[in-house]
This record gives sequence, C-alpha cells and structure tokens, in this order.
Amino acid sequence: MKRQIYFTSVIRQIFLICAISLCGVLLIPEANCLLPQDRGYALGVIDTLSSPEMHGRGYVSDGAWIASDYIEKEFINMGIGPPGSDYFQEFSMAVNTFPDTVMVWIDGKEMIPGSDFVVHLSSSGVDNTFGLFWFLKDTSGIPRPQGDFGMMDISDKVMVTDVDRKEFQGDHFGAAGIIFLTDNKVWWHISDGGRVNDFFSLQMLRESIPENSDSIRIRVNNVFHPSYPVRNVVSVLPGKNDTAKSIVIGAHYDHLGRMGSKVFFPGANDNASGVALILDLARHFSREGNTPDRTLIFVAFAGEEAGLKGSSFFVENPPQPLSDIRFMLNFDMVGSGSEGVKVVNGSVFEKEFSVLQEINSRNNYLPSVNERGEAANSDHYPFCKSGVPSFFIYTLGKECAEYHNTADTPENTPLTEYEDLFRLITDFIQRL
Repeated sequence: MKRQIYFTSVIRQIFLICAISLCGVLLIPEANCLLPQDRGYALGVIDTLSSPEMHGRGYVSDGAWIASDYIEKEFINMGIGPPGSDYFQEFSMAVNTFPDTVMVWIDGKEMIPGSDFVVHLSSSGVDNTFGLFWFLKDTSGIPRPQGDFGMMDISDKVMVTDVDRKEFQGDHFGAAGIIFLTDNKVWWHISDGGRVNDFFSLQMLRESIPENSDSIRIRVNNVFHPSYPVRNVVSVLPGKNDTAKSIVIGAHYDHLGRMGSKVFFPGANDNASGVALILDLARHFSREGNTPDRTLIFVAFAGEEAGLKGSSFFVENPPQPLSDIRFMLNFDMVGSGSEGVKVVNGSVFEKEFSVLQEINSRNNYLPSVNERGEAANSDHYPFCKSGVPSFFIYTLGKECAEYHNTADTPENTPLTEYEDLFRLITDFIQRL
C-alpha cells in the first residue's frame, strides 16, 4: 500500500505538522508530547483504512486482505511481534458479493446505488423488468395490499412495502422481489450474506419511488463464495510481569466493502476509528518506559459485520488459554465523544466499571462514562460468553451520526474526545 494515501486531508496534514513542530520547538521529549502526535497518527490510520484503495475492507477486490496487510505492517513497524510464527489467524466464511453490475430503474429513471437504494446481501442475481405491487400501511398503521391480494399471482411482480423487513422474517409471498421503503438514508449490512435467497430485495428511499410508479428494471450480478478466506491480525506485547494474566485489546477492521463497481462503504467510524485506537495504544505501550505490567494482546478482528466471525474464531482458537486472560477491551465506533462513552457490560462487571468511572471522574476526562448491560452487538460478546470479563466501549455524540452508509467518511469522523479517551484507557489498563 503506497504511503501517499496515508493522509488525504490537507487540514489533517497541517495539524500533524504543527504538533510535531511544537514538540521540536519546545524541546519536549517524545514521551511527553505523545497525545497530539498520536491523534495525528490515528487520523492517518482512519484516512488510510477508509480510502478507496481499501475497497471498504470487504470481500470484493480483496479489500479485507489489503487492510489486514496494512495492519500487520503497522505492528511490524512498532516492533511488536506475533503470538507465533506469523500475525494472522486465517479462517473462512460464506459470503455473497456484488462485484460489478448493480443497476435499478424505476419507470425508466435510473436510481443511484448507495444513495437511492441498496441491494440486500442475501439477494440473488437478477436481470429483468417487473411490475410493482404496493403493500403500504394506512393511516392507522395497518398494512393494506393493493387489490385482492389473496387472489393474485405476484410471481412476476416486485412488492413495495413500508413494513419493517424484520416483520417479513424471510417470507416474500411468492413475489419476484421486495422493495423495503425508508424515509431516511439507505443503509447496508452484510450479516445476512452467508446465504442467497431465491428472490431479491432492496432498501429504497421512499422519495425515490413515487406511489404511482408501476415498473422496475433491475440488473444485479451476484457471486457467492461458500468459503471465502479471511484473517484476524494478532500481535503480542510482553508485559513486565510474565506471570500475570494478559489483557486483550481488540477492534474489528472489516467493513461492508463494495456494492457493485461504483459504490464502496468507507467505514471510517465503523470501525477504522477503533482500529486506529488499538494501533495507537500499541504504539504507546511499545515505547520505552511505557511497558505495562500485564502482557497485551492486540487483535484486529475480521468478519465482525458478518456476525462476529473473527472474534468467535479467536475464542475458539486462542493463542493462550482463555483462563489466562484477565480482561478484554473492545472498541467499535469511537469517532465522537461529545456526550461521553457507553460501556457495554458495565453493569455486568461492576468492579471494573467503577474503576473506569473513578479514573474518569478524578481526571475529568470525558463528559460521562455510562453503563449498559450485556449485548451481543460487537466482538466482546464471544469473550464474555466464554467466561472472559469484557467491555465494549463506544463513543456518544451527534457529531458522528453516519452508520453503514457511504457518508461514514473520515471527514465525518472528528475524534472529538480522542485524547481524553486515550488517556482514560491507558490509565485503566495500568490499573487492571
């Protein structure tokens, strides 16, 4: 990966140069001028992982592999070694992809992929024109079908509905496809991409398809991979006390990838920001004088968006017994912070959560540290389910509102409270 993509924002370059210059002018040793410089490093990581060259860190154009190579090189540059002979834990998973053609026309008007619509990843390929069958909620919120639904053959039609997709539970009522309407931005996910249905489905902006529309022309090419190779990236930083239990520090690096040849999902906040933080923590603790008491295991997980695949594989194939892990810290979407952080499992591991709150309160780091209960919503969960105490920490704030769409870019990931979050986590790791 060429380093010229490392900083794509002029403003970020200026920020980094100024921070380095300030250290030099004041003759402050590097260890005492870490945070501004490290924030610049984090911004650079986010820019790189979110760049078009990473293809959304998914399963088209080897995006996930390119990203894992980049992360490995960062660990090598820090001088932090792997747990064994190499940094990778390789495994495979089933995934559907749309590598090239994704095109939709409504009544002859071409729709914009990623803006007007997305194709659900479990969709089959299709190249045809269909009539539209409307199934909308009335003013009382009850779905009403167009015409005499019970007597109609809709196998050559596409159903258009504002009923939530979850309520369909995979049923398409014999239609060739379904369009699920949304009033806000379209958003994509790949958690259902391990299979291919015998029909296609889209999410589409309501404003993009007027209610008097009567036809859809759709061309979508899918390629299903029953065993696509992916890999976690793992490094180990030995602590001063080799008899103490270790700490796992993780974040998933995968994102949604590409939908067709024209659209990719950058995934800056989700979760280039989390990877930037764990790499920054690795840099910090690898510096002379910062070695922690406990050994730190840094893991960039693959396959989180596909259903916590990478963290599940790690737990099933740990480089050391799970009983030797004191705690697991997982970071996912840490690009904001104006309203503090939320700590999943905070109400489960009350002792550790009280330590985190006490550190924050004493140092006035973040506006708030809020607890949340157990949730199977990120890579901490397989650890917790296997008996390893764990937190999933994410930041709060309206300044970083994009999620699973094409607007989750570095420009929309301001790292509002990054320095204070960094301080809070380094202090917490030293206290564990």
